[in-house]
Amino acid sequence: MIPGSVGAAPIQNIGAYGVELSSVLEGVTAWDWHKSGWVMFSKDECKLEYRDSRFKSAESGRYLITSLRLRLNRNGTPHIEYAGLRDELEAMGISQADSRQVSDAVIRIRQRKLPDPAQIGNAGSFFKNPIVSPDEAAELQQLFPALPGWPAGAAKVKLSAAWMIEFCGLKGIRNGDAGVSDQHSLVLVNHGSASGSEIANLARQVSTVVFEQFGVRLEQEPVLVDFGK
Repeated sequence: MIPGSVGAAPIQNIGAYGVELSSVLEGVTAWDWHKSGWVMFSKDECKLEYRDSRFKSAESGRYLITSLRLRLNRNGTPHIEYAGLRDELEAMGISQADSRQVSDAVIRIRQRKLPDPAQIGNAGSFFKNPIVSPDEAAELQQLFPALPGWPAGAAKVKLSAAWMIEFCGLKGIRNGDAGVSDQHSLVLVNHGSASGSEIANLARQVSTVVFEQFGVRLEQEPVLVDFGK
C-alpha cells in the first residue's frame, strides 16, 4: 500500500510510520552516467537525510540505481512507537505485534486516511514536514499549542506540515481539477484533467499561505519535471 520501486527508495530515503530506509540500508549499486561505469556507495556515501540524498540533491540525474543491500534482523522487534500506528494496533486488539500485523495495521491506516492513486491521481505526500530549531518550534507551539512536533536529531524538531495546512483551511480546497485531498492535507490530487503546472501552482499557493501564517516555508517532496517549481 506504499507505491514505489526499490531503486527509488534511497533517492528519497523513504520513510513512514517512524522508520526510514536509512535504518536498514547497507549500500547501493548504481550506473554512473557521467563516467559510463558502475559504482558502489556505502550508506554514509549516500548522504541520506530526511527525504533527501546525494542522488536527489547534490548529483540529481547522475546515477541509475540498480540494486540495494539491506541488513535485516530475522528476529527483530517491529517499531510501533509512531502514535498513529500504535493506536491502530490497539484498536485491532494487538499488544505484541509481529511484522505481518504491523503491515496489516499500516494498510488499514492508509486505506482509511489516504486517497488511492488507482482511483484519483496523486503522488502521495507532496510536502515535507519542516525541520526547525528547538527555539523556533517552542515559539510556534506557544502561539499554536496544538501544533505537533517530534525530535528530529541533532537539536532539531520536525513539525507537522499536514496540521499547518489544515489549520489554514486548505484541506479539500480545489482550483479547477487541482486540489488538496479532503482525506489528507499533505496530498495534492488531480480530480480529472489538471496539468502538471496547475498542480505546481496549487503547491505554491499552499506553501505561501502556510508561510504567511506560520513563517515556515514548506518544501515539496516530488521532483517536478519539465515545468517550473
